[in-house]
Parts: sequence; structure tokens; C-alpha cells
Amino acid sequence: MAEATVVGVTRHRRPSAPIVVGATVGALALVVALAPAWLPYGSRKVVGKPFEHPLSGHLLGTDSQGRDVLVRSVLGLRTSLGSAFIVIAIGLVVGTIIGLAAGFAGGIVDTVLMRITDVALALPGPVVALAIAAALGPGLGHTLIAVAAFWWPWYARIVRGQVQSIRKLPYVEAASLGGLGSLRVATAHVLPGTVGPVVIAASLDIGAVVLVLAGLSFLGLGSPAPAAELGAMTSQGLQFLFNAPWISLCPAVGLFLLAASGNILGDLLRDRLAKAGSR
Repeated sequence: MAEATVVGVTRHRRPSAPIVVGATVGALALVVALAPAWLPYGSRKVVGKPFEHPLSGHLLGTDSQGRDVLVRSVLGLRTSLGSAFIVIAIGLVVGTIIGLAAGFAGGIVDTVLMRITDVALALPGPVVALAIAAALGPGLGHTLIAVAAFWWPWYARIVRGQVQSIRKLPYVEAASLGGLGSLRVATAHVLPGTVGPVVIAASLDIGAVVLVLAGLSFLGLGSPAPAAELGAMTSQGLQFLFNAPWISLCPAVGLFLLAASGNILGDLLRDRLAKAGSR
């Protein structure tokens, strides 16, 4: 009797498109974050004549002051990305504290904190940020405070909903009956369960925060000149749009790519965590 031999064929799995996109975006973010280490000079250095065309000695040309547009755009990307992370971090801390207190304490504490949150959510966020930034005056720090002031309510709502579900689970009730204090139960047993949904929400907010910050910078409420901010650079180049369009278009394209990259990363992270949670 003849024996059948089964020959296995090894198949090389290609990386999925989301992994490739995520790795590309992550690599670009790393390059931008480390920009000062590889750029030949800073954003304020005059390196040529004003209004030099792209590829004429400088890849993206120079602006009205003779500064390198590529260098300023890259450093502007770095500023925008770092600023977005700071705003989201502040919103996460404030929102998590309020949501945890409201969801775990319940009663009058929950009612008061959630009414405050509802009022904050009812206000037009960008208008509130504009009013706060205008009252505080130009400056990157003032802009961050203005945007963070209306970004926390979303996280507070998410955390509160998660806490109300988690606190009813058997292991949380057992911890409470075991004699642990309310603060210990809330921080050690309830809070960790809220991390996943909050991280997803925060990652999806990167693009929106970048655009809001850029809008305030465009209106002159960011760092004063000659600091490199994408919104301010786009605004400053508008007066030369027909004669030197690259001054505005380059930072505007960089801003679009940064916001789009944030949304892509947020979607990828949401899908990954959703798959992990369904297993």
C-alpha cells in the first residue's frame, strides 16, 4: 500500500494594512518628536533670502523673513502634537477624578457633579476656549488652559458610566465587605476598569484637539511670533498666498496630516481594544 506524503507549504503572512498604517504614522510621530536632534538649525534662524522658491536651496523654500519653511513646519508639528497630548492629559485627569467621584459616591455628589458636567457639555466648546484664551491673552500656556477647560466633561461622562457598572461586580463588592476603605476600593479595584474606554476616547480626540489649538493659533491667540506654530504660520502666510503660496500651504498640509494621523491611530487603537475585549 502506497503511503501518501503530505507536503506542507509555508505561507508568509503579509502584515495587515492597519498595522502598516499604524507603524508608518508612529514612525513619523517619532521623527517629529526628535526633530531638534536632526534639524540643522532652529525655527527662528534666517537661512536665506525672503520668498525663496521650493527646491531652490531649501526643500520647501523660505518665508517672508528668509526662514526655512520645512524646519518651521516640522517644529510646528512637534509643538502641535505635544500641545494636544498636554490638553488631553489635563482633560483625562480632571475628567477621571470627577467621573470616579460621581460614579462611586452616588447620591447628591453624583447629582451635583453631573449637573456641572452637563452645563459644561451644553456650552459651545470652541467658543468657550476662544473667550478664555482672549481673556488670558496670547501665549501657548493660556491656549492649553483654554482648550483643556472644556475638554474634560467627555471623559467625566465616560468614567462615571464605567464606574457605575464596575462597582456592582462581585469582586468590588467583596473588597468593600472585606473592610477596605472607599478610597482604596475606588482607586485599586474600580479605576483600572475604566482605562480602556477612556484611552480609546482620548486617542480619538487627538485630531480634534490639534485642529482646535491650530484655530486659536490662527487667530493670534497662540505663542507670539516668531514661534513656530502651524496655525499661526498658515495665518501669517495668507497675505503672500498668490506670490508665495508655499508659506501657508506647507504648514496647512502638515496640520491636515497630523490631524488625519491622530484619527487613524485612534481608530486602530479602538479596533484593537475592541477585539481584545471580545475574546
